[in-house]
Amino acid sequence: MPRFCCICLPDLATDRAVAEAPDRAQRGAPLVLTRAAGSALFVTHACPRARAARVRPGLSLAEARAICPDLVARPHDAARDAMTLEHLALWAQRFSPAVESAPPDSLLLDVSGCARLFRGENNIVRQAVADLAAQRFAARAAIADSVGAAWALAHAGDRSAFVAPPGQSVPHLVGLPPAALRLDAPTVQRLDALGIRTIGDLLMLPTATLPARFGDALVLRIRQALGEAPEPVYTPQPAAVFAARMAFGPSDQCDVLHAALDRVVAALHQRLVAGGVAARRLMLVVTFEKRPPVAQGIDLARPSRDASHLRRLLADRLDTIDLSVAAAGLMVHAAETAVWRAAQGDLFDDPDRPDDEALAELIDRLALHLGGGAVVRAELVDDHQPERAFRYVPVIRGAASERPSDREKTLPPTMPTARNSSARRPRAADAWDRRHDPPRTPPGRRPLILLARPRSIRVLALVPDGPPTWFRDRDREYAIAQAAGPERLETGWWRQQDIRRDYFRVTTTGGQQFWIYRDLDRGDWFLHGSYE
Repeated sequence: MPRFCCICLPDLATDRAVAEAPDRAQRGAPLVLTRAAGSALFVTHACPRARAARVRPGLSLAEARAICPDLVARPHDAARDAMTLEHLALWAQRFSPAVESAPPDSLLLDVSGCARLFRGENNIVRQAVADLAAQRFAARAAIADSVGAAWALAHAGDRSAFVAPPGQSVPHLVGLPPAALRLDAPTVQRLDALGIRTIGDLLMLPTATLPARFGDALVLRIRQALGEAPEPVYTPQPAAVFAARMAFGPSDQCDVLHAALDRVVAALHQRLVAGGVAARRLMLVVTFEKRPPVAQGIDLARPSRDASHLRRLLADRLDTIDLSVAAAGLMVHAAETAVWRAAQGDLFDDPDRPDDEALAELIDRLALHLGGGAVVRAELVDDHQPERAFRYVPVIRGAASERPSDREKTLPPTMPTARNSSARRPRAADAWDRRHDPPRTPPGRRPLILLARPRSIRVLALVPDGPPTWFRDRDREYAIAQAAGPERLETGWWRQQDIRRDYFRVTTTGGQQFWIYRDLDRGDWFLHGSYE
């Protein structure tokens, strides 16, 4: 017969906060955890001492302090609670290999066949409660024929360690409240309004009438508690570790370390291929007998499992390690990996096709020798002002944090985008744009070449606010055949310097295209970029 155990930690959040308290004097004071709601703080969890002082969750922090003046309040960290529960799930594998965390405060174990290892199921629950108490966690544990029954006995039972004999779980459930079946609050309230105070009262009702009144979830919970509906315990599989290491006699010779590196990289490559993954970040660890180990990290521009490339990067990093003290071992660990997707080859070689893998290897070597911050790429920024519509970020950091998007494939890095006022409200000049827009460049496209600083030019226009017909840049003059615009760009009021510009995309009689603008505050003209 299958047997299941539930370990309940009702005060997990406050127990964790008390254990992590930096001041030991505060560990004995009443503690509450709070969350912010607007400008006020509300209690989400209260420790047993605070509950004994009549402080309960839902009160504002001001009300709680009025009830208990010596109250200690800390912000609630739900992420830390979830992490602690996962760590406790790993700890609970000493009782069963099948352990599942059930947030926010429970652990589920499949202990079928494990009783003989502990000389009875009673020893399992007693040892679990005692070991958790030694870790400063209050716990309750119960074993029953089903997950639902074990959960109900652990959360609502009257004993901290309880075992329902095989086949006798139901008699121990009839006196518990219906909320012990893991029902939602509205269902519990409707049952209470009908006078159903225990699970025994609920089992007396005709099952066929329950779905129409309370929904299918209530029937499912009843069947799970009675063992009529299967509810297995799912154990998350640990992530695979891709690493290889080699120990050798103490040596301060570079040749010995490089020979060991060859074998370690070959072993790591076999593990990566067998796992169907590629390394995204490598960790090189050199151990010594008379000093702590030295670790060096290497980020890759794109996932790779090319043994020669990985070996070249690791060898360069190995040469930077001080060997004044003899080394005794070497380990290479793929700290971050990605699913390997091999590129499909072509029937005929295209000499003009770019080699992405070769480019990534070049970036890795440059970043290794120059530093990760020295190899950068342009990234688009949502900003009105063209000069601020992009920024430079490290190539490897960007490749490690996000996948290549269509934007990066289609837009050149020197072509920032900016929002404009004409896209938000129609203008009379839009019709002029459609009539005179140059066919070679669609509207709204930014130039391929953007000057770092706009250059002042002389412009001739037929009307003050109209499109230009001629301009002079340095020593060259250009006659304008077509002009599209104006496209007005304005910065926000929060900027220190207000910028108001009317941009025009002009095509000269020689076929050249430029992006020029008129400063609306000063009336001067500037050249900002070109399309060729």
